[in-house]
Amino acid sequence: MKIQIILLLILTLAAATGLFTGSQIMSYFRPRNVELASWDVTTRDRYSLDPENFSMGASSLAASVLGLTSEGDGSAPVSSKVVVKSRQGHIFDQYFAANNSPLAGYGDHFVTACRKYAAPSDCTLLPAIAKVETNHCRTDISAKQFNCWGFGGSGPNRILYTSFPQAIDEITRRLMSGYGTRFFQNPNNGALSYCGGHCVNWGDHVQSERLRINSFFKSKGHPALF
Repeated sequence: MKIQIILLLILTLAAATGLFTGSQIMSYFRPRNVELASWDVTTRDRYSLDPENFSMGASSLAASVLGLTSEGDGSAPVSSKVVVKSRQGHIFDQYFAANNSPLAGYGDHFVTACRKYAAPSDCTLLPAIAKVETNHCRTDISAKQFNCWGFGGSGPNRILYTSFPQAIDEITRRLMSGYGTRFFQNPNNGALSYCGGHCVNWGDHVQSERLRINSFFKSKGHPALF
């Protein structure tokens, strides 16, 4: 509160003494787009602010410091939406968007689930399975079921989830618990159990998509995932 009062006094005195004109003061507070990035020193993973959801103008920042509101009458507080994503999650989103998948926007959930359940850090298995099973949730009613992975089986055996984040978290947990790291590193290690005895080439198709994802990341300037 003291900082707010001091800043308000400085601006008032500057205008009153003619040190700065009103237009000069207001020009300082006109909106300016801001791009920021930071480092998570624990994971050494680069984070960036989603440019589509983050834009904080200098006027909003100043109004927030001064405790003002957007309308000036106390009816609507000034706010800015800030979305922070890992670089890996952001590129996953680009990959899904390039494939017109409804999974675009959920890339960071794959990264979070991998860390949570100690899965291999490339996190490419679930995105690759989603491609092979449902063409990234673009076939049938997979998107409505929030199940892009054919998890549970076909027909009435298919598990229905309430959201993509729930599905990503639950499937990552169950695959790590039931199949282990070897399946994440090479989907042929468990292909017949996951897909069934008729899925002779399923593991190869998933592995091929993992390699394609890896190439996509490298095309975006990211180091190879595996």
